[in-house]
Amino acid sequence: MARLDDSASVVVAVDPFARTAGEPIAWADMPESVRRSRALVSEALRVQADTVCQRGAHVDDSSPGSSHATFASSAADVSVAAGTPRCRQHGMSSSASLVEHLVSCFGGDVSAKKMFGEYGLYKGDVMFGLLCDDRLFIKDTCEGRALLTTHVDEIVEGAPYPGAKPALVIDEAWWSERTMLRHLVDVTIAALPTTKKTAKKTAKKTAKKTAKKTTKKTKKTTKKTATAKKTPPGAALAVATELASPRGTALAIAADSEAKTTATLGKCAKSVGNSFDAVGMDPQRGDAYTYGNSLAARSDMTEVEGLLVSELEQLPPGTIIVYGKSDARPSGHVTVVSNEMKDGERLESSDHQQALQDVAHSTSYSGDFGDGAHGPRFRVFVPLPATGPATGPEQ
Repeated sequence: MARLDDSASVVVAVDPFARTAGEPIAWADMPESVRRSRALVSEALRVQADTVCQRGAHVDDSSPGSSHATFASSAADVSVAAGTPRCRQHGMSSSASLVEHLVSCFGGDVSAKKMFGEYGLYKGDVMFGLLCDDRLFIKDTCEGRALLTTHVDEIVEGAPYPGAKPALVIDEAWWSERTMLRHLVDVTIAALPTTKKTAKKTAKKTAKKTAKKTTKKTKKTTKKTATAKKTPPGAALAVATELASPRGTALAIAADSEAKTTATLGKCAKSVGNSFDAVGMDPQRGDAYTYGNSLAARSDMTEVEGLLVSELEQLPPGTIIVYGKSDARPSGHVTVVSNEMKDGERLESSDHQQALQDVAHSTSYSGDFGDGAHGPRFRVFVPLPATGPATGPEQ
């Protein structure tokens, strides 16, 4: 306790909860009733200390177990009993054991950082509250207030230190309600203007980076197409035939098997991807029309331009044909030139088999492969020979 003896001009302050002089009980080990009493005593000590400070007293804590304050010319700093925290002119600073106890109540990545004799409370890099004079202050937000109204009858405000903005004071009785504390921290941080500004800035930076990367990739693809070998009309088929390889034949056999097994509609992209996988090629995934730009960027494919619709059925087996999307066909179409023929017509294989020319002459596709319609309705890709041991049907 603390006593102020006017005649002797002395303040005597001792820790009533110490087992022995200089051996205070850890905050977490105290029963709740004792902690409440400790809070009351701490407040009494704070009032006494303020009185001493106003009258210009100085405390000598050199003697263990107790301390005696005598009047001095300076009231800049006052300390209380050995084993208890020092106090500033406006009150007691928070004890280390209490800080440790409170941080454990918050859990997660909440930490306390000492600042100006007290402690700032952080989650990650965001400061959400203060612990001053053994009192918990949480930054005032509308969301935090709304949450507290579901738990307390009256919201208490207070300034952590002179001149500070009012904050929400969380009574010690609620410190053990860990779920509520963590929820309060989360909604407070989410509502802080600095947090929103940081999130917006990060999102803007990410979007800018993604847009830049997409633009760069589009330019690269456009440049590759523009600088590709130009072939005169009628000569493109000869180029495709010359590029034919056992790997293409293996892909055609795998695609024929996949089409007969699946025998469905609307799964062409998935089935062609499965056929790729069957011959040891990296499978493509996504809508059918996306195969156009994706295959153009691959090193194991060569795009052949300048082909006529009537020449498609003469392409070597294993050649991939991609049709652009349209309002009627929002996913486009992708298929593999089959190794088989029916009634004298070349077949194509994806999620089922059908006559290649039936699709080639269809007007329900456009030249839109994800970047707007600006070319032929279809793109043609020939698999290059495998650089390593053959896999799947090629073996």
